[in-house]
Amino acid sequence: MPVAESTAHASAWLANAPIDLTMAFGWLPFYGWLLTTPVVGDTADAAFLPALKLAAVVALSVNFVHRHFVYFLFFGDQQQRALHPRALWMAPLIVIALVLPTRLWWPLGFSVVFGAFAAWNVWHTLMQRHGIARAYAVKGGGGLDERAHGRRDVRLLWALAGCIAAYAIVFQQETFYGRAQPALTRVHAMVAQEHPATACVLLVATGLAAAVMAYGWLRAEAQARPCVARAPRLLFWASTVCLLGVFIGHGPVVGFLVFGFAHSLEYILFVYLFSRRRLARGETAPSARTFGNAIPLVAVSAVLFLLFVAARQVWTLPLFVIYYSTTSALHYFYDGLIWKMRRPEVRAPLVACALPPQP
Repeated sequence: MPVAESTAHASAWLANAPIDLTMAFGWLPFYGWLLTTPVVGDTADAAFLPALKLAAVVALSVNFVHRHFVYFLFFGDQQQRALHPRALWMAPLIVIALVLPTRLWWPLGFSVVFGAFAAWNVWHTLMQRHGIARAYAVKGGGGLDERAHGRRDVRLLWALAGCIAAYAIVFQQETFYGRAQPALTRVHAMVAQEHPATACVLLVATGLAAAVMAYGWLRAEAQARPCVARAPRLLFWASTVCLLGVFIGHGPVVGFLVFGFAHSLEYILFVYLFSRRRLARGETAPSARTFGNAIPLVAVSAVLFLLFVAARQVWTLPLFVIYYSTTSALHYFYDGLIWKMRRPEVRAPLVACALPPQP
């Protein structure tokens, strides 16, 4: 293990420039395409709903592929199964017990469960970005890898997210649409219209919090002396800020579509990077062999994509909601078990010098 970490400083990239930049900015083509559609136009346009449906299908297809990777990573790895034996069967049973009965017989209870999963999704998506940024920090060293700076990273990320949420609630009612519109509209009316002073306090408080966190973060960044160039890490941070900026420019629906697409793409590439490094270290787990080589990874992704296309032809909406809810929760849960930067078996492959060549 020390040998792996001693070679960490040869490159600032986690993999290499093309893969890292795709992880950071691979969402831009999808966002650019959305800008050409009625999704970011007038909601009264007759073409708006078909365009929104198509955009959601594209984002969901990539999401469907990435969320199933975690089952290969967990069930296809003897070490993970040995570390978390109860999670093999308890987690699916608990999730199904929460989702299925409430969806079929208790609508209010399902709304609570679904809301909890939605909040978990926000946490999961932002913390994945945080985790990748911390992998860059581990490679950089020089103070960036310290836990204190990790806490600064996460505080800044959530402060920015809170500031953007407040901005959307106060100023972007016209971007609220879909099933969440009534609830969001009520929040907007209560905060921005009925209590404008509260809206002002909310904006100022979240803005100040973000400014304070940014100041502390920038100060620590300036004091750090990483052993490799900062550019790859800062580029990844810049991509995160740009993704959050989509919420400011276009509201929560477009923001979630773009952030969700980015999340899925970066996960697929990160799994490839991590699995390649595991193979280079001599590991032979089925998950490493599957995702550490481009051909089987693309093949698995293609099969999952075809399953999504086929499922859309036969699934009813209630069945899709049940399946999506259960697999979402299991994905979040198993991901939380697997990806812990403080664990040596996760940390060591990520700080290796470069991706080994394909066989």
